[in-house]
Order: sequence, then structure tokens, then C-alpha cells
Amino acid sequence: MFICNVVHTFQADFATSAVDFLHRVGRTARAGQIGLVTSMYTESNKELVDAVRSAEKRGQPVVNF
Repeated sequence: MFICNVVHTFQADFATSAVDFLHRVGRTARAGQIGLVTSMYTESNKELVDAVRSAEKRGQPVVNF
């Protein structure tokens, strides 16, 4: 199913991999649109969260981390 005009997604259960993270947050960026993502995470997800933040700061693709 394709849902148009998604501008904000909420992740109550943080992804377990960079690929899953990109797939989930990509819902807000279809067809060149800009969107916002709010992700909740726990200590068990901290390593992936740190990798996502690091990629963002460096302007690098998240999937490389």
C-alpha cells in the first residue's frame, strides 16, 4: 500500500538494523518530499542510534554504518 503525503513518522520500536531504519523513515521522503521522524529507543539500541547520528553528522549514507 502506498500512502501519500506522510510528513511525520513515529517509531515506538526502534529498528534493529540500518536498512530497517532507512526503510521506516523513508516513508516521509517519498518523491523528494521532506519529512520528520521521531524515534524512541532504549539502551539496547544505543549502538545503532549512535551510528545513525554519526552518519547524519558526516553527511554519509546510514547504510554504510
